[in-house]
Amino acid sequence: MIEFKNIENCLVCHKGGSKEKFKFLSKDTNWYSAMKCVNCGLVYGNPQPILNSTSINEIYASEYYDNYFGAEVSYQDKEVASYYMECYKKEFAIYSKYTTKKESLKVLDVGCGDGKFLEIFRSNGWDCLGLEPSETSRKIAISKGFEVIDLPFLEMPASNGLYDFIFLDNVIEHINEPNAFAEKAFGLLNNGGVFVTKTPNSDSLNEVLQTIMLRVLPVFMSNGLMKFIKKTTGKGSGTVHRYGNLHPPVHLAIYNKDSITTLLTQAGFKKENVHVFRISPNHPEWSIPEKGSGFFFQLKKLFDKLSNSLDKGEFLITVAKKD
Repeated sequence: MIEFKNIENCLVCHKGGSKEKFKFLSKDTNWYSAMKCVNCGLVYGNPQPILNSTSINEIYASEYYDNYFGAEVSYQDKEVASYYMECYKKEFAIYSKYTTKKESLKVLDVGCGDGKFLEIFRSNGWDCLGLEPSETSRKIAISKGFEVIDLPFLEMPASNGLYDFIFLDNVIEHINEPNAFAEKAFGLLNNGGVFVTKTPNSDSLNEVLQTIMLRVLPVFMSNGLMKFIKKTTGKGSGTVHRYGNLHPPVHLAIYNKDSITTLLTQAGFKKENVHVFRISPNHPEWSIPEKGSGFFFQLKKLFDKLSNSLDKGEFLITVAKKD
């Protein structure tokens, strides 16, 4: 049973004065308010779930992935996995430009899922450790030969040594203690170490259009559109259950450049060492072209290219280096 708490101040800057943008019924059939901080720009849900081992496993049961890949497509599907692995390799090439050059780097992948990125790190000779609270995903990663433990990141002991690279791939939006996470990452990094976060961009063109749709269209029209998307593409839940990429109790907060930079500088990283990228799929430097056909697929590709050209991509990728 998931318990909740009301939030009075911003999760990042802890200042009051956040404004309610929208009320919505999420996938867990609970009502939430989408709040936006007037100081740092963070978008977050209220109330927030109280996260512990029981609630995490309830939230991230195997059916959680159905929302993203469709109930008929496993997130282990070979074609899907192959496409993303090629994208991950291109991402790794970007990240590795910021790392200290030495024979083997020690990497900690926080929320490593089934170990896809760990495979990339291992293939480049890095010494890997994964953290994953979801039993479903953790078992898959372990079966690939990785050391993956069920230990909260905030409880990682310094006695295990420091790391050259700490990675959060679509994790920061799932937590409601972001300051403690960023401070922990700073403390666990060697000098010259790199902290990488990847998360939805609340200022993306995709996010802006989604939230406008939610606030303008009647509920029956929004739900009708989501049903059509699920029927034609097999993706999504078939109903509106989010405010853009905000959908508690899964996605608890959505960041933009200002809020993620505020988070990292508060943790100890220097502003000049924080590099922020805003990208969408089909970006020439970050990903490989998607394969597919049909009107909606081609429309999505054009939309991605427009987003990238306007620097309003749907993913916010931040590389922060510790002096």
